[in-house]
Amino acid sequence: MTKKQDNRGKVLTPLKREQMFKVYVASKHLPSVIRQCSVSKPTAIKYKRIDKWEERLEKIQLKAAKIADNTESKRLAENLQLVKKAKLVWVTALLGKTKCPHCSGSVVVPSLDPKFIDLDKLVRLEEFLSGSPDSRQEISGDQIDDIEELKQLLRQKKEKLKNLSSKSK
Repeated sequence: MTKKQDNRGKVLTPLKREQMFKVYVASKHLPSVIRQCSVSKPTAIKYKRIDKWEERLEKIQLKAAKIADNTESKRLAENLQLVKKAKLVWVTALLGKTKCPHCSGSVVVPSLDPKFIDLDKLVRLEEFLSGSPDSRQEISGDQIDDIEELKQLLRQKKEKLKNLSSKSK
């Protein structure tokens, strides 16, 4: 009896079958399995069919995609929450308040130099992260400068009114 006839009908060990599957997953090429695992072509084809390598590989890929999707979704939700909080702090700073509204006023907002353009960027980022279409028109730099000038004038008038009211008392 030759060596080839000797191996006929032999069942491969579970370890050898798993090794063959791992090689198939890595290469997705049956000749690689044959070469690296030292098995015949009929043996590789037989165990590919019996052990349902294609179905098994598909299940693994689906599970991996689901895990990746869940991880990405969680990260996206966390980023969206951070943007919402940053937007709230920025609005608070724009209004000239010093207490953080998110923290029930217990934390002082650091001295920021708030600009409307930054708030606009935060709003756009929030919309992007939540998947909403961007239907808002972008504010140009000139418009922002005009708004900033108006804001400055309002601050000056407010200060003058404070001074007048304190002098009259």
